[in-house]
Amino acid sequence: MKSKVQKPTKAKLPIDIALPENILLPNGTLFIKLPTLASLEAFWEANRSRFAYAAQGIGVSRGQVFLNDYEWVFGNSKAAVVETVCRWNEVGITAEFYEWAKEDPDDHKAWFLARDQDALKPAEANEEPEEPSFRTTYTPETYRGWWKLHNLPEGYSEDCWLESWGRVEIIDWTLPISTVKVMLQEQTFDDWVSNSCPEVEYYNSKRMDECVQYWQRTRAEGGDYYGAEA
Repeated sequence: MKSKVQKPTKAKLPIDIALPENILLPNGTLFIKLPTLASLEAFWEANRSRFAYAAQGIGVSRGQVFLNDYEWVFGNSKAAVVETVCRWNEVGITAEFYEWAKEDPDDHKAWFLARDQDALKPAEANEEPEEPSFRTTYTPETYRGWWKLHNLPEGYSEDCWLESWGRVEIIDWTLPISTVKVMLQEQTFDDWVSNSCPEVEYYNSKRMDECVQYWQRTRAEGGDYYGAEA
């Protein structure tokens, strides 16, 4: 009798991995449900000096991936908040170094050739040279590749996880994975603050103050405020 070949099990979405509620996790984060403005006000008033960063689940029309509406994660580092929201370790998100110079040497060489040709154009046009930046200072020896996110949740590619425009790539291939992990988590936090992952809103303490104050004003003005339907 032939044995059945087992199909690989599909990785769970982060939201399918339950978080213990109102219990401080080993990385210093706290997951909590705050379904009303009163509960949000009370929690933030009591814990404002305790946590520097937060993430809020926002309801979307098609399948949540990270947090449900009115679910929050609070913590004292950007990396820790992202780690908990994304269930980073449980999902198995990691990083690998893409060695561009080895994998695609022609493209690697062409990038530097184009960069050096572009650097000549300001002088030819009697203009100021380009301001020093990673683009002007990298060499073929120092810019051999970059660290890439690997094993992201279903439906996410690296390009849609982090906006590549304006983001400084992590190019030091000698860094330990643990250091790269924190750096990529911090980049995730900063990128999702500015580009806004549709279902997760990230805050520092100042933005949290502004968030609570905004909903208080909306409530006072008779508008549709946070948790009004609860």
